[in-house]
Amino acid sequence: MEDLYVVPAAGGVPTRLTFDKTWIRGSPTWTPDGRDIVFSSARGGLASLWRISASGGAPRPVAGVGVIASCPSISPKGNQLVYTQSFIKENILRLNLKDEKHSQGPPAVLNLKKGRNWRPNFSPDGKRFAFESVLGYAEIWACDSDGSSCGQLTSLQGTAGAPRWSPDGHYMAFEFRPKERSEVYLLEMGGGMPRLLPTLPGADNGGPSWSRDGKWLYFYSDPGGEHFQLWRVPLKGGPPMQITKNGGVQVMQFMNSLLAATRNGARTSTR
Repeated sequence: MEDLYVVPAAGGVPTRLTFDKTWIRGSPTWTPDGRDIVFSSARGGLASLWRISASGGAPRPVAGVGVIASCPSISPKGNQLVYTQSFIKENILRLNLKDEKHSQGPPAVLNLKKGRNWRPNFSPDGKRFAFESVLGYAEIWACDSDGSSCGQLTSLQGTAGAPRWSPDGHYMAFEFRPKERSEVYLLEMGGGMPRLLPTLPGADNGGPSWSRDGKWLYFYSDPGGEHFQLWRVPLKGGPPMQITKNGGVQVMQFMNSLLAATRNGARTSTR
Protein backbone atom coordinates (compact mmCIF):
# COMPACT_ATOMS: atom_id res chain seq x y z
CA MET A 1 0.00 0.00 0.00
CA GLU A 2 1.19 3.53 -0.76
CA ASP A 3 0.80 7.18 0.19
CA LEU A 4 2.05 10.49 -1.18
CA TYR A 5 4.88 12.45 0.47
CA VAL A 6 6.68 15.69 -0.42
CA VAL A 7 10.23 16.60 0.56
CA PRO A 8 12.42 19.66 -0.26
CA ALA A 9 14.74 19.06 -3.21
CA ALA A 10 17.69 20.01 -1.00
CA GLY A 11 16.68 17.38 1.53
CA GLY A 12 14.79 17.42 4.79
CA VAL A 13 11.98 15.71 6.57
CA PRO A 14 9.25 14.29 4.27
CA THR A 15 5.73 15.62 4.77
CA ARG A 16 2.93 13.11 4.34
CA LEU A 17 0.11 14.37 2.12
CA THR A 18 -2.27 11.38 1.91
CA PHE A 19 -3.33 8.86 4.51
CA ASP A 20 -5.18 6.35 2.33
CA LYS A 21 -2.75 3.40 2.35
CA THR A 22 -3.97 2.31 -1.06
CA TRP A 23 -2.46 1.91 -4.52
CA ILE A 24 -0.97 4.90 -6.37
CA ARG A 25 -0.68 4.00 -10.05
CA GLY A 26 2.18 5.61 -11.94
CA SER A 27 4.20 8.69 -11.06
CA PRO A 28 2.50 11.84 -9.71
CA THR A 29 2.90 15.11 -11.63
CA TRP A 30 3.27 18.74 -10.51
CA THR A 31 1.10 21.57 -11.78
CA PRO A 32 3.28 24.20 -13.54
CA ASP A 33 2.96 26.65 -10.63
CA GLY A 34 4.23 24.01 -8.19
CA ARG A 35 1.26 24.45 -5.89
CA ASP A 36 -0.62 21.21 -6.55
CA ILE A 37 0.15 17.57 -7.31
CA VAL A 38 -2.00 15.36 -9.57
CA PHE A 39 -1.82 11.63 -8.89
CA SER A 40 -3.68 8.40 -9.54
CA SER A 41 -5.18 6.65 -6.53
CA ALA A 42 -7.71 3.92 -5.73
CA ARG A 43 -8.84 5.88 -2.65
CA GLY A 44 -12.40 6.18 -3.99
CA GLY A 45 -12.80 2.72 -5.52
CA LEU A 46 -11.25 2.13 -8.94
CA ALA A 47 -8.14 4.20 -9.63
CA SER A 48 -8.84 7.75 -10.79
CA LEU A 49 -6.99 11.07 -10.87
CA TRP A 50 -6.89 13.25 -7.78
CA ARG A 51 -5.43 16.69 -7.05
CA ILE A 52 -3.94 17.79 -3.73
CA SER A 53 -2.16 20.92 -2.51
CA ALA A 54 1.57 20.49 -1.93
CA SER A 55 1.03 22.04 1.49
CA GLY A 56 -1.56 19.42 2.43
CA GLY A 57 -5.32 19.21 2.65
CA ALA A 58 -8.05 16.98 1.29
CA PRO A 59 -7.54 15.44 -2.18
CA ARG A 60 -10.03 16.55 -4.83
CA PRO A 61 -11.09 14.42 -7.82
CA VAL A 62 -10.05 15.68 -11.24
CA ALA A 63 -13.34 16.36 -13.02
CA GLY A 64 -14.20 14.55 -16.25
CA VAL A 65 -11.48 11.90 -16.09
CA GLY A 66 -13.41 8.80 -15.07
CA VAL A 67 -12.15 5.60 -13.49
CA ILE A 68 -9.14 3.32 -14.10
CA ALA A 69 -7.02 6.38 -14.92
CA SER A 70 -3.31 6.50 -14.15
CA CYS A 71 0.11 7.93 -15.07
CA PRO A 72 -0.86 11.64 -15.39
CA SER A 73 1.35 14.29 -16.99
CA ILE A 74 0.61 18.03 -17.29
CA SER A 75 1.94 20.20 -20.11
CA PRO A 76 4.39 23.02 -19.17
CA LYS A 77 1.73 25.66 -19.90
CA GLY A 78 -0.77 23.85 -17.70
CA ASN A 79 -3.47 23.76 -20.36
CA GLN A 80 -3.33 20.03 -21.18
CA LEU A 81 -3.38 16.80 -19.22
CA VAL A 82 -2.53 13.38 -20.63
CA TYR A 83 -3.06 10.11 -18.79
CA THR A 84 -3.62 6.40 -19.31
CA GLN A 85 -7.10 4.95 -19.07
CA SER A 86 -7.75 1.22 -18.96
CA PHE A 87 -11.06 -0.37 -19.86
CA ILE A 88 -12.20 -3.31 -17.75
CA LYS A 89 -15.71 -4.71 -17.80
CA GLU A 90 -16.40 -7.06 -14.94
CA ASN A 91 -19.92 -8.38 -14.54
CA ILE A 92 -21.80 -11.14 -12.79
CA LEU A 93 -23.00 -14.25 -14.61
CA ARG A 94 -25.68 -16.76 -13.61
CA LEU A 95 -25.46 -20.47 -14.37
CA ASN A 96 -28.52 -22.70 -13.94
CA LEU A 97 -27.74 -26.18 -12.58
CA LYS A 98 -29.44 -29.52 -13.17
CA ASP A 99 -27.79 -30.83 -10.02
CA GLU A 100 -24.63 -30.23 -8.00
CA LYS A 101 -22.36 -31.47 -10.81
CA HIS A 102 -24.12 -30.59 -14.08
CA SER A 103 -25.08 -27.27 -15.62
CA GLN A 104 -28.24 -26.52 -17.53
CA GLY A 105 -27.37 -24.33 -20.50
CA PRO A 106 -24.61 -21.74 -20.90
CA PRO A 107 -23.94 -19.00 -18.33
CA ALA A 108 -25.93 -15.78 -18.80
CA VAL A 109 -24.56 -12.31 -18.13
CA LEU A 110 -26.91 -10.45 -15.79
CA ASN A 111 -27.97 -7.01 -16.96
CA LEU A 112 -26.89 -5.05 -13.90
CA LYS A 113 -25.88 -1.42 -13.46
CA LYS A 114 -22.93 0.14 -15.24
CA GLY A 115 -19.51 -0.24 -13.71
CA ARG A 116 -17.53 -3.12 -12.28
CA ASN A 117 -19.76 -5.67 -10.56
CA TRP A 118 -18.18 -8.50 -8.60
CA ARG A 119 -17.97 -10.55 -5.36
CA PRO A 120 -21.64 -11.65 -5.28
CA ASN A 121 -23.18 -13.42 -2.27
CA PHE A 122 -26.57 -15.17 -2.21
CA SER A 123 -29.13 -14.55 0.51
CA PRO A 124 -29.91 -17.62 2.67
CA ASP A 125 -33.20 -18.26 0.84
CA GLY A 126 -31.53 -17.93 -2.59
CA LYS A 127 -34.01 -15.29 -3.77
CA ARG A 128 -31.54 -12.36 -3.85
CA PHE A 129 -27.83 -11.74 -4.05
CA ALA A 130 -25.66 -8.88 -2.89
CA PHE A 131 -22.56 -7.66 -4.69
CA GLU A 132 -19.98 -4.92 -4.85
CA SER A 133 -20.44 -2.39 -7.64
CA VAL A 134 -17.77 0.15 -8.55
CA LEU A 135 -18.60 3.27 -10.52
CA GLY A 136 -16.46 5.99 -8.99
CA TYR A 137 -17.12 4.68 -5.47
CA ALA A 138 -17.52 1.06 -4.44
CA GLU A 139 -20.93 0.42 -2.85
CA ILE A 140 -23.06 -2.59 -1.92
CA TRP A 141 -26.07 -3.45 -4.09
CA ALA A 142 -28.62 -6.30 -4.08
CA CYS A 143 -30.78 -7.81 -6.82
CA ASP A 144 -33.25 -10.64 -7.30
CA SER A 145 -31.65 -13.90 -8.38
CA ASP A 146 -32.46 -13.17 -12.05
CA GLY A 147 -30.73 -9.78 -11.91
CA SER A 148 -33.92 -7.71 -11.62
CA SER A 149 -35.14 -5.33 -8.90
CA CYS A 150 -31.67 -4.05 -8.07
CA GLY A 151 -31.25 -1.58 -5.24
CA GLN A 152 -28.34 0.21 -3.63
CA LEU A 153 -27.82 -0.76 0.03
CA THR A 154 -24.97 1.61 0.97
CA SER A 155 -24.13 5.20 0.06
CA LEU A 156 -20.88 5.60 1.97
CA GLN A 157 -18.87 7.17 -0.87
CA GLY A 158 -15.77 5.11 -0.28
CA THR A 159 -14.69 1.53 -0.79
CA ALA A 160 -17.33 -0.89 0.48
CA GLY A 161 -17.24 -4.54 -0.56
CA ALA A 162 -17.19 -8.25 0.28
CA PRO A 163 -20.86 -8.42 1.41
CA ARG A 164 -21.94 -11.49 3.40
CA TRP A 165 -25.54 -12.24 4.40
CA SER A 166 -26.14 -13.59 7.89
CA PRO A 167 -27.62 -17.13 8.05
CA ASP A 168 -31.02 -15.77 9.13
CA GLY A 169 -30.98 -13.07 6.42
CA HIS A 170 -31.48 -10.24 8.92
CA TYR A 171 -28.01 -8.70 8.63
CA MET A 172 -25.29 -8.11 6.10
CA ALA A 173 -21.63 -7.81 7.05
CA PHE A 174 -19.19 -6.06 4.72
CA GLU A 175 -15.84 -4.33 4.75
CA PHE A 176 -15.48 -0.58 4.33
CA ARG A 177 -12.49 1.75 4.27
CA PRO A 178 -13.66 5.02 5.89
CA LYS A 179 -10.14 6.45 6.28
CA GLU A 180 -6.72 4.85 6.00
CA ARG A 181 -7.81 1.41 7.29
CA SER A 182 -10.60 -1.01 6.45
CA GLU A 183 -13.20 -1.97 9.04
CA VAL A 184 -16.08 -4.44 9.32
CA TYR A 185 -19.59 -3.00 9.27
CA LEU A 186 -23.05 -4.45 9.87
CA LEU A 187 -26.23 -3.46 8.03
CA GLU A 188 -29.67 -4.48 9.26
CA MET A 189 -31.65 -5.54 6.21
CA GLY A 190 -34.90 -4.07 7.52
CA GLY A 191 -33.45 -0.56 7.33
CA GLY A 192 -31.10 1.72 9.20
CA MET A 193 -27.56 2.92 8.78
CA PRO A 194 -24.51 0.62 8.69
CA ARG A 195 -22.76 0.41 12.06
CA LEU A 196 -19.16 -0.35 12.88
CA LEU A 197 -18.44 -3.77 14.38
CA PRO A 198 -15.79 -3.35 17.11
CA THR A 199 -12.81 -5.49 16.11
CA LEU A 200 -9.12 -4.57 16.52
CA PRO A 201 -8.29 -0.84 16.64
CA GLY A 202 -5.41 0.46 14.55
CA ALA A 203 -5.46 -2.53 12.19
CA ASP A 204 -6.87 -3.44 8.78
CA ASN A 205 -9.99 -5.52 9.46
CA GLY A 206 -11.99 -7.06 6.62
CA GLY A 207 -13.20 -10.15 4.76
CA PRO A 208 -16.17 -10.88 7.07
CA SER A 209 -17.70 -14.36 7.16
CA TRP A 210 -20.48 -15.72 9.40
CA SER A 211 -20.49 -18.78 11.61
CA ARG A 212 -23.16 -21.32 10.69
CA ASP A 213 -25.28 -20.34 13.70
CA GLY A 214 -24.91 -16.60 13.02
CA LYS A 215 -23.48 -15.90 16.48
CA TRP A 216 -19.90 -15.15 15.36
CA LEU A 217 -18.23 -13.11 12.64
CA TYR A 218 -14.86 -14.19 11.31
CA PHE A 219 -12.54 -11.57 9.79
CA TYR A 220 -8.90 -10.95 8.92
CA SER A 221 -6.76 -8.43 10.77
CA ASP A 222 -3.13 -7.33 11.00
CA PRO A 223 -2.71 -5.78 14.48
CA GLY A 224 0.71 -4.23 14.89
CA GLY A 225 1.27 -4.30 11.12
CA GLU A 226 2.14 -8.00 11.19
CA HIS A 227 0.84 -10.70 8.82
CA PHE A 228 -2.90 -11.04 8.39
CA GLN A 229 -4.47 -13.58 10.71
CA LEU A 230 -8.02 -14.83 11.10
CA TRP A 231 -10.02 -13.67 14.10
CA ARG A 232 -13.60 -14.04 15.27
CA VAL A 233 -15.82 -11.80 17.38
CA PRO A 234 -19.23 -12.54 18.95
CA LEU A 235 -22.08 -10.66 17.31
CA LYS A 236 -23.53 -9.71 20.71
CA GLY A 237 -20.28 -8.10 21.79
CA GLY A 238 -17.05 -9.22 23.37
CA PRO A 239 -13.31 -9.28 22.67
CA PRO A 240 -11.99 -10.74 19.38
CA MET A 241 -10.36 -14.17 19.48
CA GLN A 242 -7.41 -15.10 17.24
CA ILE A 243 -7.97 -18.26 15.14
CA THR A 244 -4.85 -18.74 12.99
CA LYS A 245 -1.13 -18.31 13.71
CA ASN A 246 0.39 -18.87 10.24
CA GLY A 247 -1.59 -16.30 8.30
CA GLY A 248 -5.07 -16.16 6.78
CA VAL A 249 -7.46 -13.76 5.06
CA GLN A 250 -10.61 -15.65 3.98
CA VAL A 251 -12.83 -18.19 5.73
CA MET A 252 -14.71 -20.99 3.97
CA GLN A 253 -16.84 -23.13 6.27
CA PHE A 254 -17.55 -26.81 5.83
CA MET A 255 -19.24 -28.72 8.63
CA ASN A 256 -17.09 -28.11 11.74
CA SER A 257 -13.91 -27.12 9.89
CA LEU A 258 -12.58 -23.80 8.67
CA LEU A 259 -10.36 -23.35 5.64
CA ALA A 260 -8.24 -20.21 5.87
CA ALA A 261 -6.75 -18.97 2.58
CA THR A 262 -3.62 -16.87 3.03
CA ARG A 263 -2.34 -14.12 0.74
CA ASN A 264 0.63 -16.19 -0.47
CA GLY A 265 -1.53 -19.14 -1.50
CA ALA A 266 -0.88 -21.33 1.55
CA ARG A 267 -3.80 -22.65 3.54
CA THR A 268 -4.30 -23.50 7.17
CA SER A 269 -7.04 -25.88 8.32
CA THR A 270 -8.31 -25.40 11.85
CA ARG A 271 -10.96 -27.08 13.94
